[in-house]
Amino acid sequence: MTQQLIFIDGMGEKPATYQRLSELVDFPDSKLISYGELGDPGSPFSIEEAARTLGDHLNAVGVDEVVLVGTSIGAKIALEYATTHGNVLGLVLVGVQEDTDKDALINRLRALRFVPSKMLPIPSGFDKDGFRGILTAAHHYSTNTALPKLTIPTTLLYGAKDDARSAEIEKIVGGLPDGQVHVVDGDHFLANDNPAELAKAVQAMIQKTGLSSDQ
Repeated sequence: MTQQLIFIDGMGEKPATYQRLSELVDFPDSKLISYGELGDPGSPFSIEEAARTLGDHLNAVGVDEVVLVGTSIGAKIALEYATTHGNVLGLVLVGVQEDTDKDALINRLRALRFVPSKMLPIPSGFDKDGFRGILTAAHHYSTNTALPKLTIPTTLLYGAKDDARSAEIEKIVGGLPDGQVHVVDGDHFLANDNPAELAKAVQAMIQKTGLSSDQ
């Protein structure tokens, strides 16, 4: 039985950030999978399809069980995967955003019109229109609906300065059978802002779930 620790990043995060984070976690078999790698630039992006692609990848490389650590859009993909696949031992969600109304998406997409592509965190292979599609898919995915389905150990982390912090999401996770909520120093991207606290939460999840590289 092969087990692995999987990180799924948020928009604009750098691989080097997760390399430093992995060095703080006492687990030899961790892997970063960028959210952009889970989408096809030639097709509409969706959180559901990204989760299916993650499953296909894990099957292809022979990984049987995982602990998932997702940030922002990566947290939504990790959440969707955990609710649709039975091989997730534990889940760490960072800066996951609650459901918002249509006007929030419209305003965000309008603002993009005035931002040059080179200034946006567009993943490799995608263009600006594809990036708009990614933002739209993240908006339409209902975090508030998916979270109550969880029965596995789940830890939610927000930075104290994170604008995405949601009292409703904290309430849902706090009410899960095995849910924990932690608010720590930092902003939205804790792998960069507070890697020590994120590593601490990941390490606790590894210990709680018995994740092992020796299987």
